[in-house]
Amino acid sequence: MNTSNALSHLFQRNARIARHQIFGSDDPMPINLQDDARTMFAGYVGGSYRPGGIVLLAVNPGGGGDAYQQTAEDVVFYPLLKAFRDCAPEKAEALFGRINDEFASVLPRWNLWRILKPTLDAAGVGLDEVAYLNAVPYRTRENRVPKLHAKEAAWRMVTGPTLDALRPGLLIALGNKAGDVMTRLYNGSASTECVPRTNGDSYISDGAKSALKRIACLRSA
Repeated sequence: MNTSNALSHLFQRNARIARHQIFGSDDPMPINLQDDARTMFAGYVGGSYRPGGIVLLAVNPGGGGDAYQQTAEDVVFYPLLKAFRDCAPEKAEALFGRINDEFASVLPRWNLWRILKPTLDAAGVGLDEVAYLNAVPYRTRENRVPKLHAKEAAWRMVTGPTLDALRPGLLIALGNKAGDVMTRLYNGSASTECVPRTNGDSYISDGAKSALKRIACLRSA
């Protein structure tokens, strides 16, 4: 499904929604790597994802810290995102596939993997079977949580329409910040769950363990 023509064009349409359309004049723009900060990462769709599957929801991309330095993964990933945003429609499908492949390759090297992998294990699925979205798909300064008006704008223009297209059966928020967005703004038919995160995803909290058990129960129900 990740290379379907309709889905690749939806994600390209998303990528062309400019930062100012979401944040307006009150923009928590990172002070470094601003070209990357103006580049959306709306999300990933695994090649085996199907409607009724699992969508994972984070709050927004990391990398907005004042001292953050571009990583080797960024050097590959962000030019792909920019090329996808700016390419002719007939090239969107191939570039969307490359973005999905690159995300799957680099994700295990990110802190996020420490909570995302146990979530996949609890659900009994592989990364290739799920989709992953950012509720607000732009970096923020010092990775601060976007304000409500930005969350609402991003949901209206990007996240909500994407969920409508993906039609998940289960929507899992990764972290309480994403969970708050999901609780406030999601009104679809999917079951929902929130897996709390810790600072740096350094350990799995008791709250996360409880959520993972509930997800495992959904699988066996």
